[in-house]
Amino acid sequence: MFSKFTTFFRGYDWFLAVVIFVLCAISLSAIYSVDLSQGKDLVYFPKQLLNIIIGFILVFEYSPEKFCGVPPPPFWLFPWLFP
Repeated sequence: MFSKFTTFFRGYDWFLAVVIFVLCAISLSAIYSVDLSQGKDLVYFPKQLLNIIIGFILVFEYSPEKFCGVPPPPFWLFPWLFP
């Protein structure tokens, strides 16, 4: 089981993942600052944080076949991706 876990993370593009994580952190800090300046409850920050968490989960869940052993969706499901 542990070898499957390490195989999943070995071939992943970690540089891209770190860059995306840093950009998400910068955007969260900007949204937090705007929410605080409005003087009300935090409105947009929790929504954005939830969306980022869901996005990361979906990225890792639906990685290509070589990462998690699940084949990609068939081409007829997304015809605009396969001209």
